[in-house]
Amino acid sequence: MGEPISMMLTTRERELLRKYAYPFEVLEKELEKCKGCRGEVEITTDALEWEQAVGQISISVNEVVRSDSLLEELDELACQIEYELERN
Repeated sequence: MGEPISMMLTTRERELLRKYAYPFEVLEKELEKCKGCRGEVEITTDALEWEQAVGQISISVNEVVRSDSLLEELDELACQIEYELERN
């Protein structure tokens, strides 16, 4: 595992990751740990898993999601993750 990268994610953002990013093992475990938590929670995994999540979100946007509001949410989440990756 590479250098850990932490991000603060809201309940909704974590739900979106679970449903549309098909997270790898470590990210999945991090999301599972805070499944019942409300509000922002710090989620930590390495850059590869965050990049995988962004890629899977892109696939979901192109192949699965039809709702404009959901597309906007997913795009915003992917941009947020990419921004954090660039900062690290």
